[in-house]
Amino acid sequence: MIRSVRELVDVLGGTFETAKLLEIVPSAVSNWIAQDYIPRGHHLELYLVAKQRGFRIDVTMFGLDRKLAATDRSEGAAA
Repeated sequence: MIRSVRELVDVLGGTFETAKLLEIVPSAVSNWIAQDYIPRGHHLELYLVAKQRGFRIDVTMFGLDRKLAATDRSEGAAA
């Protein structure tokens, strides 16, 4: 499970690949890593890309409650 911005950026191919994916400048991604914080506007897209690639993200990384993570797992079981 991915628990930090650095881990997420690494599994997405690094700073430049993550920036390219989101159509932003690499320095923005570098700032996220330094602050261990991703702005809200990118949460959903990053979550969906990671999920599509088979990675799980700890939703607390996005400032969400762990109860939401349990909901996410139960949805997958129902499918």
